Amino acid sequence: MKVQDRVLEPARKSDNREYRNLLGQFATGVVLISTETAEGISAMTVNSFTSVSLNPKLVAFCPAKESATWARIRQSKRFGVSFLAHNQQDISAQYARRQDPREEFRDHWLHPVDQPVAAGSIGWLDCELESIVPAGDHDLVLAKVSAWSELPEGTDPLVFFGGAYRTIAPR
Repeated sequence: MKVQDRVLEPARKSDNREYRNLLGQFATGVVLISTETAEGISAMTVNSFTSVSLNPKLVAFCPAKESATWARIRQSKRFGVSFLAHNQQDISAQYARRQDPREEFRDHWLHPVDQPVAAGSIGWLDCELESIVPAGDHDLVLAKVSAWSELPEGTDPLVFFGGAYRTIAPR
């Protein structure tokens, strides 16, 4: 029997690990969401990022409600989005931690427009909060894009799949 011919049985509704494992089979890009306040630069790793609209230019992401970094970004109302390159796993891992790593990468930031973005990223956006919708233990954040980088050539993105960082193999 081929895999595509197999009938998949429903999982137990109470099995959060099985649910999380299944969602982990959806490959995502990895971005840093960052802002600068009087206390310095705050950033968090996000893989729930997506484009929403071209007119107006809107993007969305879903931070955990209890995140202290999200609280600072929400208060700032402006942030940068850095599209991480395949060789930026260390930066992604550092900003995915729950403790505040602001001092770890203080020399790795650029300010091309308003908000900080990670040096070496394959692209960036400068954004302003548009709306926030409560969504369970996360918030669904809609943001308006005010500026963006040129498209670079030949840089592979950082991808997250199956609980691990990956790269995209050429066809």
